[in-house]
Amino acid sequence: QVLSVSAELLEAAPTTAIAPATPAEALTATLWLRSVPSVILERLARQAVLHRVPSGSILFEQSETPAFAQLLVAGCVELLAVDGANEALIETVHPIDLLLPAAVLNRQPYLTRARVLEEAQLVLIHADTFRDTVAADQALCLAVLACQAAQFRRQVKLAKNLKLRSAEQRVGCYLMSLLQGEDLRAPIRLPFEKRRIAWQLGMT
Repeated sequence: QVLSVSAELLEAAPTTAIAPATPAEALTATLWLRSVPSVILERLARQAVLHRVPSGSILFEQSETPAFAQLLVAGCVELLAVDGANEALIETVHPIDLLLPAAVLNRQPYLTRARVLEEAQLVLIHADTFRDTVAADQALCLAVLACQAAQFRRQVKLAKNLKLRSAEQRVGCYLMSLLQGEDLRAPIRLPFEKRRIAWQLGMT
C-alpha cells in the first residue's frame, strides 16, 4: 500500500520549483518521502549538499560510476544516450525525482548522459550513505522502489507511444497532455523548442 501511494505521488508530482534552503528542507518537502522517518531524512541530509546548476551543464556522463544520488528538486534535466558525437533523448526529468537511482544502488555505470535543460537545483547525497540508508530503513526502501517503479512506467508508456501510434497521433497526444484539464479553448504554450519535442516523440 505504501508503494502504491508513493508511486501515485510521483506520477502526480508538480513540476514547480520548491526553492529549498537546505538539503533537509528539500528532503522534507518531497511528498513521496513523507512516510520516511524524520531521523532517516536527517541522516541523509547530513551527508548531502544542495547544488544549483546552470542550464547546459553536464551532471554526469554516460558510463560514469555514480558518486552521489541526485535528487532533482527544481529545474529540468534531459537524459541522453550518447554514441560518439551523436545524442538521442531518452527522457526529460522534472522535479521531484531521482536521476537514475538504479545505477547508484547497484554501483553500475550510468547508461545515459545527464544535461541541465533549465537551471536546476539538486540534493547530492553521498552514494555510500544513500545505499546504506536504503538498506537499513524499510520506509525509505519502499519510497525509492516506488520512484523506480514510476520511472519504469514512464518508459513503458513512452515505448507504447512510439510503437503503437502514428506520428500524427503522437503529436496529438502530446498536445493534449499539455492541457492538463485546462480550458480546451485556451492556447497551448510549447514547453520546449519544436526540435526537442520531435526528438522526444521519435521523429524529425
